[in-house]
Amino acid sequence: MMKELAAFPRIELETGEIAYGGSQDWFSKKWQRQAGCASVSTANIAAWYGVGVVPDRSKSGVPVFKSSTYLKLMEEMFRYMKPGPVGFPYPVKYQSRFLQFCAWHGRQFTSSEIANWGNEKDAAAFISKALENEDPVAMLLLTHRAKELSENTWHWMTITGIDRRKKEVILSNYGKREVWNAATLLEIHPKNKVTLIAFHEIPAAAV
Repeated sequence: MMKELAAFPRIELETGEIAYGGSQDWFSKKWQRQAGCASVSTANIAAWYGVGVVPDRSKSGVPVFKSSTYLKLMEEMFRYMKPGPVGFPYPVKYQSRFLQFCAWHGRQFTSSEIANWGNEKDAAAFISKALENEDPVAMLLLTHRAKELSENTWHWMTITGIDRRKKEVILSNYGKREVWNAATLLEIHPKNKVTLIAFHEIPAAAV
């Protein structure tokens, strides 16, 4: 089964390139570029739901943002996800502050989390269920024994798709659409510390 959020936000860069979600490299300050990944992933999720930002245009039903528009959203999220000396490796704060951001903009969401799973299929099922509900998944890859993931540890990203037949996970990372091996990413091992978080909007009538 393959599921990907086809209308995940695209960002039109000054070079004319189209980015797949945001990138912390776009921040103006060095510390933001080094530790702004939580701000970027929450900006991706906020833009997906249309919270606090409006796309500059749409192409074939896909929202397209100017880089200046998206950077303003990332800067706003940075005030909520302001990192400390070790960054922002805090799943609980990540959820509560994103919910605060949404509430400030008049929208209500719930959140769910899975970590330290006992079966890799449980993690894949969590991702699949969220995406079937049209909800992207935030991922904190804290530590991992796979050498190919070493440059992406202590880092937040946004999962936008999964192919359970091919065992692949699709995600937004530094403005790129990347495809990772699900068996490697979701592997159960003491050295692998991965947290998955999904948000889901509460209909206005139910609030």
